[in-house]
Amino acid sequence: MAFELFEPSKAQLGEEKLQKLANRISRKFKVNKIAIRLRGRRQYSIYFGRHIVITLRARDRIEHLLHEFAHHLQHQNFRFAYKSESPHGKTFKKMLWKLIMWYYKGNPKLYDWDREYVSVGIYGLKRIDRLNKKRAGK
Repeated sequence: MAFELFEPSKAQLGEEKLQKLANRISRKFKVNKIAIRLRGRRQYSIYFGRHIVITLRARDRIEHLLHEFAHHLQHQNFRFAYKSESPHGKTFKKMLWKLIMWYYKGNPKLYDWDREYVSVGIYGLKRIDRLNKKRAGK
């Protein structure tokens, strides 16, 4: 099955498509599959270890999935960091970056870093700046 990149403007996906994407990410990063559930009316989403809950009103469900799945990658690959670091610490940021670079096919500008937690957004924008300089040969 070919990898389908969902445009940010088309990111209001249903539970079935989000689950398929989560399964694809699990295979790519060789971690346990995780259940996706659409629930509630709030604007946030949350990682519970065995499942991710993405709220029905989340404006961009893809980005919520990527953010919460980064917690899953952190937990699956670096349990020590998951327990000892802040939830959005160094290891989480690295996992999110890897995931975004894969999902957006090397174009992390497509992710809405301005809607992230401040420290995560700053990390992403700094990485983009370094990446641009590297690509420009500076």
